[in-house]
Amino acid sequence: MPDLYSEDIECENRSQAPGIAARRSSMLDRARDAILQEAKTLTTVAAHLDEQICLLADYIISSSALVVVSGVGKSGLVGEKISATLVSTGTRSIALDPLDALHGSLGRVCSGDVFLALSKSGQTDELIQMVRAFKTQAIRIALITANGSSSLAEMAHHVLDLGPIEEVGILRLAPTASTTAMMAIGDALAVILEERRGFTRDDFARVHPGGNLGRVLARRTLSY
Repeated sequence: MPDLYSEDIECENRSQAPGIAARRSSMLDRARDAILQEAKTLTTVAAHLDEQICLLADYIISSSALVVVSGVGKSGLVGEKISATLVSTGTRSIALDPLDALHGSLGRVCSGDVFLALSKSGQTDELIQMVRAFKTQAIRIALITANGSSSLAEMAHHVLDLGPIEEVGILRLAPTASTTAMMAIGDALAVILEERRGFTRDDFARVHPGGNLGRVLARRTLSY
């Protein structure tokens, strides 16, 4: 039988070789730098944010609208998270896949609802098609984008403009800082809506009955 303990020792010794240690140190520096770059992006986005987010929140609160969140690719995945956060903090919401929407699921969206589109470029073809279709109904169009002068921005009632964003990494192509910024804006919207609604700990417990969080909230609720 192989001596697994000896193999572990040998592997550990190899990992401590000068070349490997230096390479790992460089990788760690790059990982930390990527996080710091995204943190810097969030600081810039926070400073760039204007009252459009307040106007959007006012509309959602005043109309009890369903917030329909949609994006393509990585933005679509962020949209699912934003929608889930809205729902868990008291705002009715669904995430809508653009492909499904353009093949029949546009019927999920009704007059008075809010369509929240996520597009860094503001030029996403599928979202443009959806917004054009919504123009025949009284649907509020909101957009999270890094391009405030884009085609989608021109059609939107509310533009949450992130400002210019540079992605992290050597190629600076994969959605990284931009999707982090979109998610942060979604969290910010959910937070101000939660506060405006007076969403309480009991309300939170009602929609989070499962898991450890549900058990902790239930115990605290019962102790009051």
